[in-house]
Amino acid sequence: MKQVFIKKDNNTSVFLLFGGWGTSPELFAGYEIKHGYDFMLCYDYRDLDFDVSLLDGYDNVVPLAWSMGVWAYSYIIGKFDTDWKPCTAIGGTPFPIDDTKGIPEAVFRGTLDGMSVPVLHKFRRRMCGRELEHFMSHLPQRNIVDLKEELAAIESFVRIYGDGMKVCPGLWEKAVAGDADLIFPVANQVNAWKETGVPVVIADAAHYSSGIFQQLLLGKEVNKSNVV
Repeated sequence: MKQVFIKKDNNTSVFLLFGGWGTSPELFAGYEIKHGYDFMLCYDYRDLDFDVSLLDGYDNVVPLAWSMGVWAYSYIIGKFDTDWKPCTAIGGTPFPIDDTKGIPEAVFRGTLDGMSVPVLHKFRRRMCGRELEHFMSHLPQRNIVDLKEELAAIESFVRIYGDGMKVCPGLWEKAVAGDADLIFPVANQVNAWKETGVPVVIADAAHYSSGIFQQLLLGKEVNKSNVV
């Protein structure tokens, strides 16, 4: 895993974002960050090595997790004794390959097996909806080879450690699900969180939503159409 500071001004508070599959720092450049906060991005889950010492000196760590980053955070955080705030999940669940609580297995397998430039372009269109232009203007600098390696690694980790992906009480503050999410179906997100008592905010958004990220990075509540 790579850990990169998008903003580091030696503040005492930091947003810690676990990004989705295929993320890189370019995707999160240009956001306005709440005054008094730094911003670290974690991405590239070809390995799950996390250096918690990079957050030494912060009195206030506010974790966020998007898409596959929800699974990565749920797996990694259990290894550390932290006093961080509960995490907000965006467009993902701790069960990334699951017909009722994540990405349906056939869809995940089809994306992995067919990974190519056309398949990637189709995935991005489905992921972004009306925000495709914004995404392309902040395009992650990742190539097909390492994207496929990352997706294969995620599948392997899930198969091996799937039983360890528990939704621990108190780990999550809330989940935000886009009503137009074509990657993690919104019904599956609701199913995944319902059994844990984690509230789900339904937002007017696709899987990728720059508006949701901006609201959270300013410390604001996400605009919502419903809460379940």
